[in-house]
Amino acid sequence: TRRNESETQPSFPADPPVAGSSDPAERRLTPRQLRILSLMAEGLSHAQISVRIGFSESTVRHESMTIYRMRGVTDRREAVRQARLHGLVATSNE
Repeated sequence: TRRNESETQPSFPADPPVAGSSDPAERRLTPRQLRILSLMAEGLSHAQISVRIGFSESTVRHESMTIYRMRGVTDRREAVRQARLHGLVATSNE
């Protein structure tokens, strides 16, 4: 007997939305990614962020690339601009 595809595929719960977020892409960012994005907005380098959050620089670089992909951007400047636009990080004059 053939099983229907939904019976054979595992189901995973959707990521919970981040409180106060109206941006669907942001809902997929983890707390660590949001922290990294916030530190990027402060102008910290990958090395400085790694020291601040206690993860390797390689992990910070990997998370940064994931953030860029999820936000649909190619660099940190654009990721920070979008994050500020959507209220995910403080604007530079706050």
